[in-house]
Amino acid sequence: MASNQMETKEHEDGWQKLEELTMNAHQVQEKLFEKILKRSAGTEYLRGFLNGQADKNVFREKVPIGTYEDIKPYIDRIVNGEPSDILLADPILEFMQRKYCATSSRHFQSSDRFKTNGLDLVPGIITFSASLCS
Repeated sequence: MASNQMETKEHEDGWQKLEELTMNAHQVQEKLFEKILKRSAGTEYLRGFLNGQADKNVFREKVPIGTYEDIKPYIDRIVNGEPSDILLADPILEFMQRKYCATSSRHFQSSDRFKTNGLDLVPGIITFSASLCS
């Protein structure tokens, strides 16, 4: 009986946490963005745009929306053995290759560090979007 009460309490706490996060989604996203930017501003990729600054307004002004092809040279370097901190401050745990169509494949990165307030926003996987076919 006590086990069911604990599970119910954990379930209610989880829903309350989810509700808090969704009610304050903009603030949660801004806070997470600031944390990621502070950790990643010194990466080789972002230094090219930010010169080491971790200011979100500078980021929004100077860092263009990129495509997979824009970061592919960095991904290729990491796949070939260079440290992952050229692209991300957090270690890359693995690369997976998935085929979307007969002529196209892309590398995907996963990391376990994208968490906030003890809640996994994306449970262990962050992926780079890629077009389905080239």
